[in-house]
Amino acid sequence: MGRRVAFLPATGLIVLLTPLVGVLAQRVRERLNMFIVLGLLLNGLNFLFVVVMLSLQSGYIDGLFPAFLIRGVGIPILFPVRPLP
Repeated sequence: MGRRVAFLPATGLIVLLTPLVGVLAQRVRERLNMFIVLGLLLNGLNFLFVVVMLSLQSGYIDGLFPAFLIRGVGIPILFPVRPLP
């Protein structure tokens, strides 16, 4: 896969999920802490996956692609919810 489209899975998920999570978070305001914790856990899991699983022999599919998918789901869960009171 070319370098230009390597980040596309994470970017695409962020673009698609951010508005959906924002609408969902506005509907369930009493459970905003759950969204924040889930988003933080997914982002932490992403960094842990990169540290533990990534090696010099890792390819894109078995190395970075799962991390990009986790990040693409974790970021849209965390950031639209943070500014809500």
